[in-house]
Amino acid sequence: MDARGRPNQADALTQSLSSVSNKTGRIAQTRNFVLGTDNSEASWRALDEQVNTYPGPRNFKAIGVGGEEFVQAMRAAVESVLGSPLHEQCIQQRPSAKGSYVSVTLGPVVVQNTDQVVDIYAAMRRDERLKWYM
Repeated sequence: MDARGRPNQADALTQSLSSVSNKTGRIAQTRNFVLGTDNSEASWRALDEQVNTYPGPRNFKAIGVGGEEFVQAMRAAVESVLGSPLHEQCIQQRPSAKGSYVSVTLGPVVVQNTDQVVDIYAAMRRDERLKWYM
């Protein structure tokens, strides 16, 4: 909550994602990727080609459980694909209002191509504590 008692951006996002995940059609115990309406990689790649140029800056966001260990695991996932360490300024984290989740934003980082973006998301998905990623 901010100073006026309103939800901050991270809390609002977590609340929205929780609401969406509880609706009919969600498969329990799965990870949710926010990318469009049909969640297919082919559709995402087509859209990515239209709106992004490479190399270029990119942010990655992950929400999960496990506090600092989760944050460091997401950092390691991005670093493993980029092949270089992230600067501390490129890592932001925020716990959810109840402390159940932590959101981590990694970036901006320079990605070379669409495949590298896909590889980063794949590396993030390997961690079972991951609940949502964007």
